[in-house]
Amino acid sequence: MIVRSARPEDVEMPAAGFGNFITPIDRFFVRSHVTVPSVDLAQWRLEVQGHVATPLSLTMTDLRQMPSYELTAVLECAGNGRAFYDPPVPGIQWRNGAVGNGRWAGARLRDVLQKAGLHSSAKEILCDGADVPLGKMPDFQRTIAIVKVPRALPRVIPLPSKLTPDRQAFVLLSSVIRAHLADLFPRRGVAGFSQFRVTRDSELWVDEREVSDLRQALQIELTQRHFGNAVRLEVLRTCPDALELMLREQFELPPQAVYRVAGPVNLVRLNQLVDHLNRPEHRFPPLVPAWPRQLAQGSDLFEAIRRGDILLHHPFESFEPVVDFLRQAVADPKVVAIRMTLYRTGTGSVLVDLLEQAAQLGKEVTVVVELKARFDEEANINVAERLEAVGAQIVYGLVGLKTHAKLLLVLRRESARGRERLVRYAHLGTGNYHPTTTKLYTDFGMLTAHPGICTDVEKVFMHLTSLTRVERLRHLWLAPFTLHQRNLAAIANEARLARAGKPARVIAKVNALVDEATINALYEASSAGVRIDLIVRGACSLRPGVKGLSDNIQVRSVVGRFLEHHRIYYYAAGGSELVYLASADWMGRNLFRRIEVAFPVLDPKLKRRVIDEGLRPYLEDSAEAWTLLPSGEYAPPRQLAHGQCAQRKLLTLLTRPDEEH
Repeated sequence: MIVRSARPEDVEMPAAGFGNFITPIDRFFVRSHVTVPSVDLAQWRLEVQGHVATPLSLTMTDLRQMPSYELTAVLECAGNGRAFYDPPVPGIQWRNGAVGNGRWAGARLRDVLQKAGLHSSAKEILCDGADVPLGKMPDFQRTIAIVKVPRALPRVIPLPSKLTPDRQAFVLLSSVIRAHLADLFPRRGVAGFSQFRVTRDSELWVDEREVSDLRQALQIELTQRHFGNAVRLEVLRTCPDALELMLREQFELPPQAVYRVAGPVNLVRLNQLVDHLNRPEHRFPPLVPAWPRQLAQGSDLFEAIRRGDILLHHPFESFEPVVDFLRQAVADPKVVAIRMTLYRTGTGSVLVDLLEQAAQLGKEVTVVVELKARFDEEANINVAERLEAVGAQIVYGLVGLKTHAKLLLVLRRESARGRERLVRYAHLGTGNYHPTTTKLYTDFGMLTAHPGICTDVEKVFMHLTSLTRVERLRHLWLAPFTLHQRNLAAIANEARLARAGKPARVIAKVNALVDEATINALYEASSAGVRIDLIVRGACSLRPGVKGLSDNIQVRSVVGRFLEHHRIYYYAAGGSELVYLASADWMGRNLFRRIEVAFPVLDPKLKRRVIDEGLRPYLEDSAEAWTLLPSGEYAPPRQLAHGQCAQRKLLTLLTRPDEEH
C-alpha cells in the first residue's frame, strides 16, 4: 500500500490492486480526516433515538442476528486523481488508487429503523460516528483558544530609548501578547497558557523508481510538506500539564517527544535582534574577503591556472575568482562546453545567470541539478526549468543517490605546436556554489588544469550524465564507490607504519563522524600507536581518550563566527603527507548514498597552506574549541576571552594584503 499520510491515516491502493474485480480488504484505500477511533465491541452499542416508537440499544450480536443482505458497490474518494491536476492543487495527492470495489454485507438501515418504529414525523436521519464531536469533548478542551500571530509582525521589539537611556533593551512579541491575554479574551478568565512549536517531518517521499517525472513528483510533494508527521513538540516550562497532554494527543506524540523550554520556543526569531543592535562592541568587524594574492584582478584566469593550481580559502578569500572563472568561460569563444553540479545555489545566483548566458551563446552546457537538496527543492526546480528553457542539458543525477559533489569543468579549444586540442580546466570545492554561504562558511576551493585531476572530473560527469559505469579514477576518491574504502585503507596504512615504528599521523576536519567502519578503523589505528586529531563540528559517535581503545585520539569542535564547513583528510604517509579536500563528511549518507568527491592537493606549497590554514590553527585554538571527553560530554574552551582563535588568526593572515604566507 502507498502511504500518503500517516497522521491521520491516508493509504492508497497500488496499481496491482486493480487486478481484482473485488478489492481485497488489505488493498482497500483508507481516507481519514481524524485519528482512527478505538472501539471495544463488547461495550459498543448502536443507539437509535428520536422520532421512534421504541428507542433501541443494539449490540453487535443483535445486528448479526438480523437478516443480512449483500451489495457490491464502488467506493471512491472525491479527490482521486488529484496528483495529475495541472496546475497542482493542495490536498492528499492521490493518483488512481483512492478507489475500491467491495461487497458490503450486514443488516440494512431500513430494517433497523422499522424495528425501532420510525414515526412519519421524522424528517432526517443523523448518524453519529465513533469520533468525538465537539459537544462531547471535555470542558477543558472546549475552552482552549489558539492565538495565531501573523508572520509580518516583528518578534523582537526595541524599547524606546527614554525607558532605557544607558542601554539598548528589547521585548519579545510573545511577552507583549502574554501581558495582554485578558484583552484578547474579555470577560473570560485565563487559567493557563503556553507558547508551543511543532516540528514536522519535512522529508519528501518520492520513489524515483516509480515516477517518470521526478521534477513533477517533487512539485506535488512540496504542497504536502507542511502536513508531515509531527516529530517534536516544544512548550514553555510553565505549560499546564493538561494543556501539554491535549497538544501531545492532538499531534500524536509520545511524552519523550515533548521539550519544556525556559525561554522562547523558537530561538530563530532572535535573529531579528542582530538587525537592531547598534553598538560596535556587539558586532563583529565587517568582513571584506581578500582577493587571492596569487591572482591579479581582471587577469586571464585560464593563463593563471595553466601556471599552477590556485587554492581559495573562503570566506577569508573572495569567491569572486570562481565567478570570474565561469564568466570568462562564458565570454571566451574558445570554450566549447561547461559542466557543473548544483546542490544549493540560493536565489538570484549570478552563477545560474552565467550558465543561462552560456547556453544562449550556443555553448554545450550540462548541469547536474540535485532536486532533492532538502529545503532547496523548489529553488532547484526553478533553476532546472530556467536552464532547460534556454537549451542547457539538465540531469538529475543517479537514481537513489544525491549529487553532493562540488564540480565545475570547462572544455576549451587550444592550439599547441600547430595542432588543436581540447584542454580541461576545473574547479573543485568543499562547499556549495552559493555566493551567500561563501561569506559565512569556511571552505576550500581549487582551480586546476592538472590533466589527471581534470580527466577524473570529466569521467565523473560522464558517469552522472550517461549512466555508464564510472571508469577507474587516478586521483579522485568517488563515493559511493571508492571514497570509503580508500579512506579506510589510508588509515590502515598509518596503523601499519606505526606498528613498524615509523611516524604515523591522521588529522581530519569534518562536519560529522558517525560511520561505524571509519570509527573502528580509527580505534584500531589508535591502538597501533597512531596519533589522531579530529576536528568535528557536529555529531561525533567516536569516544576519544578511552584507555585501551582510543588513548591516542583527541576530538574538538570549533564553533565561532563562521560555520566550520571544509572537509580535510590528512595522512602522514611515512613523511609524504597526503592531503585531500572533500565534499563528504564521515557519515553513512555521504559515503554510501551520495555522489561525493575527495580530491588531492598535489602542489607542495598549496598542501602546506591547507595544513597551516585548515588544520594547525584549529588544533591550537583555545578560545572557540570545545573538547570531547571520554564520557561523551564536551569541555568548554579553556581561554574563552583571550585564547588563540583560529578564525581570528585566519582573518588577520588572509585579509591583510601586506603579509606573506
